[in-house]
Amino acid sequence: MTFPSKAFLLTALLSAHAANLTPFTHGEEISLVTTTGTTTGTGTGTGTATTTTTINSNNNAPFHNLNDRHYLLHTPSEYLQLNSPSVILATTFPNTSLHTQFTKWKEDFKRQYFTSHSHALRKLIWLSNHDRIEQHMERYHQEGSTAGPSHTLAHNDFSDMTNDEFQQRFYLGEYSPGVVMPMPQGVDNGRWISTSERRLRGEDMEETLEEANHAEDIEHIEHIEHIEHIEGDILNLNELQNNIPNNIPDYKNWNEEGAVTKVKNQWFCGACWAFSAIGAIEGARYIQTGNLTELSIQQLIDCDKTDLGCGGGLMYNAFSYDADDSVGLCALDDYPYAYHRHWLWGCQRKMSKCTPLHSTKVQQYVNVSETEEALKGAIAVQPVSVAVAASGFGWQFYAGGVLRQDCDEEIDHGVLAVGFGHYDPSTDPSANLGGGVASDYWLIKNSWGSRWGVDGFMKLGRGTGNEEKGGSACILTLASRPIMKTSD
Repeated sequence: MTFPSKAFLLTALLSAHAANLTPFTHGEEISLVTTTGTTTGTGTGTGTATTTTTINSNNNAPFHNLNDRHYLLHTPSEYLQLNSPSVILATTFPNTSLHTQFTKWKEDFKRQYFTSHSHALRKLIWLSNHDRIEQHMERYHQEGSTAGPSHTLAHNDFSDMTNDEFQQRFYLGEYSPGVVMPMPQGVDNGRWISTSERRLRGEDMEETLEEANHAEDIEHIEHIEHIEHIEGDILNLNELQNNIPNNIPDYKNWNEEGAVTKVKNQWFCGACWAFSAIGAIEGARYIQTGNLTELSIQQLIDCDKTDLGCGGGLMYNAFSYDADDSVGLCALDDYPYAYHRHWLWGCQRKMSKCTPLHSTKVQQYVNVSETEEALKGAIAVQPVSVAVAASGFGWQFYAGGVLRQDCDEEIDHGVLAVGFGHYDPSTDPSANLGGGVASDYWLIKNSWGSRWGVDGFMKLGRGTGNEEKGGSACILTLASRPIMKTSD
């Protein structure tokens, strides 16, 4: 799985095209008095016209304060073309309360805009996102509703970004080129395909694997050539899964048990695959040795030549690098994150300055079967690298509760599954009282900083009836866990 865009991110973030939000809409007729460049009739000039506009909606939430929110009838960039930045930046636009909230958000997240045009555009984007968040929370607070959202949304570091800009920053959605599908040796070479193609090709692949006499083992273990190289022979499937407990608990939280390092922020580097893989290795090493040390993400970005550094990669490719490489992984402090790939012999130069730690070499890895029971059993043993579809508005502004999402988009983001359980909003002191839906969940550690989600973590829906389609946000489709060597 990879999550890269070929475009340079900074240019994309400043692109006027990226500011084209679809205006937020609501289902009712409204009348607005607008200033127009031409009046109806034979004359021309500036005048006013009363226009009745029908705004379609996909929810029944009321449209409050219409006079204050007329700007929502346009995209932010369109509205800025119709009005000067000074109007939009006024303390009374669209009202004092919202302007004050925007100002406080800028202070909290240390935003500075160097032109009035950029400042006004970001304010309009923030206001559009704010309105969508408010509408979501109104539905969340509908007491007794089992059909409403089970997660909360709130402002965060991405509030002045359109969803398109958000996707570009993290190589999500259309900015992700897809997933690289490894094939067993002698069958075919790995190539870039989409996740939907991977699912469609599932039956054909099973027939191919049966012809290759590998079907029994490869049902749970893909990329068999790497495992054969590591072990010297085909691994026994029962041996690989003998550490799955017979009685899987109802609740598991590796963060609480001390096996998870602090949340990090990948920023403008599309190396979520490396953050996920390193997190899984850190957890496995802690369970084996009792030592929790932050390991070098940058080492994978620089030295794993199968993956594409900040341009994307796959977690099990990272496990294979660590298994094939003869030295192991350095500590994060000795080989720090640089937010980009070091070119021109960067790996050799940086590795000469650090000493790999003991018990950081992967012996083999297991690709988890695409069922909730299999993923639950794997997480009961150790933190597991998983892939998800994370391009939506719910991911951009997730703030709490359980996000329940179908698997109807391409997977585009690597994260770490560190637990599971059952969430009841009535017993959560941090939840907004009077709303939410109880739900089983997977506990996810993300790499978007500790101010995203709940201290950098998310509860993602489990047991929501979409297991056959890949689970919530496709979490079941590409899960893997490393098995560490017992000695160096």
